[in-house]
Amino acid sequence: MAVGVGKTLPSVTLSGTTGGTADGKAWHTKSLKGATRLILYMDPDQRKNIEPLMREIRRKSSPKFTTIAIINLAATWMPNRVLISKLNASKNKTKHTTYLFDKKRVLVAKWGLPDESTSVMVTAASGRVKYVKHGALSSSDVSKILKVLSR
Repeated sequence: MAVGVGKTLPSVTLSGTTGGTADGKAWHTKSLKGATRLILYMDPDQRKNIEPLMREIRRKSSPKFTTIAIINLAATWMPNRVLISKLNASKNKTKHTTYLFDKKRVLVAKWGLPDESTSVMVTAASGRVKYVKHGALSSSDVSKILKVLSR
């Protein structure tokens, strides 16, 4: 796996046919530096894996971190247009979340993430990874993630 605690995430750009932001702009990993980030990489069909974490985050009135939700569009049966429309409709509930789209499994290849699953990462302001978990989250995982985010 390319992603590991203490490492910096490998440099990646998502743009054009490979993906990008919800409004169609390019995105690069260098934008992760400067603040603590919660990074969620997910197959939309597996979002239940991170739901316990998202419930806890929504309870917090003003988190001290930004959430980056990267949707692996290549991993779902759902048409991209439908999925993007659903995410745009839910933006008001997730004010502190930036949505990105990976149309070609770029991060599966470059970061060594599991395909058709979920991955949760926390990065420090320096860009170094402080926490990584792939797959479903237990209540213990949720507590640990929240603790890492609060440091």
